[in-house]
Amino acid sequence: DIAMGITEVIRGNDLLDTTGQQLYLYNTLQQCYSYKDIEVPKYGHAPLLVDADGNRLSKRQKSITIRELREQQWSASRILGELAAAGGLIDGGRYTHPRISFSDLINLDLSAPSLRQKTIIIE
Repeated sequence: DIAMGITEVIRGNDLLDTTGQQLYLYNTLQQCYSYKDIEVPKYGHAPLLVDADGNRLSKRQKSITIRELREQQWSASRILGELAAAGGLIDGGRYTHPRISFSDLINLDLSAPSLRQKTIIIE
C-alpha cells in the first residue's frame, strides 16, 4: 500500500477487527523508519456479500466471479447496478436488471443505513 500510495481502502466488515493492527503498523513505520511522509489510509468497511445460505461470496467458496458474469453477457453497469441495489444504494425494485455507471456510483451517498448492516444476501 505504501509503495502504491494507497490512501483509501474499502473492504468487507469481516476485516474490521484487523484495522487497528494495520493502523498501528502504519504509525510505527512513520515514527521509526523513513516513512515520515506516508499518508495513513482511511479505512471503510462494507457489508459482506453472502449467498442465501449465509456463505460469504469468495474465491475460496467458488462463488460466481465477475468474469463468469461477463461471460453470461452481464454489462459492467448491470453488475454495479445489481450490487448497488442489493446494498440499498439505489432502488432496484423498479428495474428487472438495475444498471448504474461507475461515474454515477462514485457519487452515491455511502451513508445509506443498509451499508451499516453486517451482510448483504446475494441470490
